[in-house]
Amino acid sequence: MSTRITWTVVAIVMLSLISLYGAVLLWLFENPVFLPADSFELALLGSQVIRLVVLLSVKRLRRNGIVAIDIFAAEILVIPLLLVAFILGDRTFLPLAGDVLMVWGSAFLLVFPAFGIYKVGAMIRGDAPLAILIPSATSVFAILAFVLSATTQSATGVGLAGMTTLVIAVLTHGAVAAPGVSSAGILLYLGLVVYATMGGRDAPKGRDLLLVFPVLGTASAVIWGLTATRVTMDTFLIFGVPSFALVAILWLGTHAD
Repeated sequence: MSTRITWTVVAIVMLSLISLYGAVLLWLFENPVFLPADSFELALLGSQVIRLVVLLSVKRLRRNGIVAIDIFAAEILVIPLLLVAFILGDRTFLPLAGDVLMVWGSAFLLVFPAFGIYKVGAMIRGDAPLAILIPSATSVFAILAFVLSATTQSATGVGLAGMTTLVIAVLTHGAVAAPGVSSAGILLYLGLVVYATMGGRDAPKGRDLLLVFPVLGTASAVIWGLTATRVTMDTFLIFGVPSFALVAILWLGTHAD
């Protein structure tokens, strides 16, 4: 893949993910009630930020995504120890375990996406296989979309623990798409299409004009969705028809020669 195409894909995918991450941070800035409420929450969030800086600074660590997740999730190992202490008779450790879980959840969701976005960009620049890039990119997108969905919920609570309450509300009451998620999703899809057809390691050989088909297919699917929702709410007609059409276009294109 040429340098120009590589940076084009990086720019498209990064724009998609960073726009969602920026929306999360903007929401937090506009709702300071969910900022760290005490020194405990501030220390836990600060430790996540420190781990992010360390991971991005140490090449051996930032290249291994699984190890990075383990580092960000270190607090989870403390919870079983606190529960054991509670079972042995010290009742003060049970609420502490709950506090750690509630605060860590939001701290992780606020900090880890920054590493995930960097990792996705590094994968594109490193010509990663589609089987690795696509799940990684869509996972980061899903986390950010989920957090943004939580911001549409209403729940009582303050600080990072209060933000986790919003996340739990999404799990119990259902997710509602936040503004901007659909646009970011289209950008991400287009970026991955460009990568898959023009330069990815698994890209087909005859790809000079192949990019035209999925791009036009995507645009047609978006137009179809916007038009169809005006006359019907049938899920198959809105999503199924363009999905089958896109699959057919991609299959025909990759088997053209």
